Amino acid sequence: MLTRSRKFKNTLNRDKVVGAAPCMSFCGYQLSGEGISADLGKVSAIHDFPTPTNLTDLRSLMGLVNQLAEFTPDIAAATQPLHPLMSPKRAFFWTSDHDEVFRRVKAALVSPPVLASFDPALPVVLQTDASHLYGIGYTLLQDHGNGRLRIVQCSSHFLTDAESCYATIEL
Repeated sequence: MLTRSRKFKNTLNRDKVVGAAPCMSFCGYQLSGEGISADLGKVSAIHDFPTPTNLTDLRSLMGLVNQLAEFTPDIAAATQPLHPLMSPKRAFFWTSDHDEVFRRVKAALVSPPVLASFDPALPVVLQTDASHLYGIGYTLLQDHGNGRLRIVQCSSHFLTDAESCYATIEL
């Protein structure tokens, strides 16, 4: 890397270059030999997030949730009851049901799994799901020996009004 940087006249900042470290933080993730995990700062921000009292607070929460969404395939379904509150056309009214959803979302994201790094030599399993009520999602898994599947990447997406008109097979 250093040779190529020199060849292409790239300048590296001595304070930002890390070498031979067992673990490092990069773009909100912790990278290590074990795989990719969520940055402790983001996990802490979710854990300590106060109950939203207005639309701005809810949007801030959903922004944090979306940053960690790739660590759990069920986040779209978990946050589905909060989506109607996101509309500026509706009055923001937080109920005890929303409190329960808020607790479940925080619980799902406070201890996210360590994602495995993709290895093209290993067998791949792709799981997908689609539901008009809960959205669409996928999980990319790889077999790391002994039938132990590890998540490489996952994501879910709550359906827009237009997407909810599609047939399940189209989703």
